[in-house]
Amino acid sequence: MPTPPFILSAPETMLKAKIITVKDQVSSVLAALHASQAIHVKEAKELKPLEREIIEKRREELESLLRIIERFLMNVNREYTVEIEEKIEPYTIPELLEKYEKPVRDIYAKMQTLANKISKIQQDLAETEAKVKYLEALSKSKPSLKLVDLNFEGKVIFSKTIIVPKEREEDFEVKIREIVDIVAKAELTEPPEVVYVVAGLLRNYKTIVGIVRELGLQIVSFEKKAVKISDYVNELREKISSLKTNLTRLNSEFMKIVENNLKQVLILKILLENEMLKLSVLEKAAGAKYITLIEGWVPESLRRKLLYELHSNVKYFHVSFEKAKPEENPPTKMRNLNVLRYFEPLVKFYGVPKYTEWDPTPLVAYSFSIFFGLMLGDVIYGILMLLVIRYVLDKLVENPESENYLTFKRMLYVSGFASIIAGFLYGSYLGDTLKLLGLNIPPIVPEFSDPLSLIILSMGIGLVHVNIAHFLGLVKALHEKDKITIVSKIGLFVTEIFGIPYVLFKMANFKVLPLPDSVYNILIYGVVVGIVFLAFSQVMSMRFFGTFMWIFDITGLLGDIMSYTRIAGVAFATIYLASSFNLMTRMIITGFRGILPGIAGLALGLLFGAIVFFLGHLLNLALSIIGPFIHSLRLCFVEFLPKFYEGGGIEYSPLKLILRRRIIVKPP
Repeated sequence: MPTPPFILSAPETMLKAKIITVKDQVSSVLAALHASQAIHVKEAKELKPLEREIIEKRREELESLLRIIERFLMNVNREYTVEIEEKIEPYTIPELLEKYEKPVRDIYAKMQTLANKISKIQQDLAETEAKVKYLEALSKSKPSLKLVDLNFEGKVIFSKTIIVPKEREEDFEVKIREIVDIVAKAELTEPPEVVYVVAGLLRNYKTIVGIVRELGLQIVSFEKKAVKISDYVNELREKISSLKTNLTRLNSEFMKIVENNLKQVLILKILLENEMLKLSVLEKAAGAKYITLIEGWVPESLRRKLLYELHSNVKYFHVSFEKAKPEENPPTKMRNLNVLRYFEPLVKFYGVPKYTEWDPTPLVAYSFSIFFGLMLGDVIYGILMLLVIRYVLDKLVENPESENYLTFKRMLYVSGFASIIAGFLYGSYLGDTLKLLGLNIPPIVPEFSDPLSLIILSMGIGLVHVNIAHFLGLVKALHEKDKITIVSKIGLFVTEIFGIPYVLFKMANFKVLPLPDSVYNILIYGVVVGIVFLAFSQVMSMRFFGTFMWIFDITGLLGDIMSYTRIAGVAFATIYLASSFNLMTRMIITGFRGILPGIAGLALGLLFGAIVFFLGHLLNLALSIIGPFIHSLRLCFVEFLPKFYEGGGIEYSPLKLILRRRIIVKPP
């Protein structure tokens, strides 16, 4: 999505570079890479007849096949003699592996499917045989029982069939005494167990379940049929017969697969054993380091420089370049105009742009500097800020020569100059200090000295700023074909276009455009259309709950815009606090002159007044730098960027020499 570089920029085009050189020339290549400062190293490795990653991947595939063969051979239940008729030669192994590898994998997959079916039938058969055993015992103990009596849960009573080991019989009967009644009881010898049919009130069911868990017993479930137990046993015997038939058939089919494919499995085993030997030799040969490959990402603008340094420093080398593939994720080298580049650290702090994403640095630069300038908004404070940046800030950081720090420092310079310009607009010079000294420099824009006017201006800035973000979000959604976001953004814009003039007319009798009152009255229908779009987008995203969530789109927009009133609030806090310290200074001077008339009172008043004046404005300067910085950052990071920007890219970090003129060493 090409855009003007002074609005949104795009990262530089990256090329994947592959540099091949002999071992003795590696140091020369590194010197060239250091000199060019162009390559973001991706990978460095030794070249062999078969590259290491290919060897490792192939070895993993062969080991997987060997495990399959071992599992296959575990199913051989008798002795077989297999004649290998396939002609196996070293040069035929790759061809034969290709021939047998996929069929054996398919065979094993089929065996796994059959094994799962056999396991399920065996489990069903065991459960059915156990039920027959328990039912036969119960039918002998109490022939009148019906199947439904063994497993019943009504509104008042319940009945359950519980299997108790013989050694737990006494404990069980003691615990259930006075809780349930024993309807039937039958003993089995192999293994020694007792089958109980108990019945009781439904409110005691949980108690019985707790006893069963405590003693490690088993509740057997039966179908709820009103038939005699003996008749149901006959049904189960038929089921057992059918299960055994299916089990025999599946086992026969399974063993037939083993027998029919045993030869090709064994041939593949021989091939794998030989191929694994060859791979082990290749892995040992990989220790011979003759040729080195260095891979990395190079910005297209630095390609010529890299080639120049390589040709100047390296005698034997080969380099190739190719563009990034869609599935690759190259590092991002941000590309902005000189002054705008100073604000890149702010964007990086939020998140480095992805290689295929917009870089919002230009918009962040304009936004942050304007917000900061309007909030600080004092000529003298702005000048003092520049002096602090120039002479103090370096002493507060560990590495004042860091590239990111120097860029950040220049960004503060720009913000300081913006504050000076805003100070001229406000007419603020250490608050009203100049007025107290008899110098009256009027503000360039008198309206800026009015709190209400500045609040309205702040909200207007917020309305424009937030809608720029929403518009960019709409453009991004159109590019990505995100239908939900497209509908949502359109609904938001329609609601604003019709809603803002309507609300201003109805609440403040203010006409945005010179139109008849009747036209303003019908704007409400446009608002309804916008809300329908918003609601539809939320329903598409959140289904039923989306019918209510559209409200938060509108309240969120209002909240975002109201958040920009902090610009006026912080600005007047700076001005009024400065004026308050001026007033305190004046009161101290006046007070001392009243207490001590003459030169002594004036001298003491000036001394203590100067102290209050200096410390007060020093405190206000610190607060007026930190506050606008934090609030400007918040407006960019919370109200603006999340609406269209993701971040999460990899920062371009080329191989280069790092030199420092000053190093601070601290004791451990």
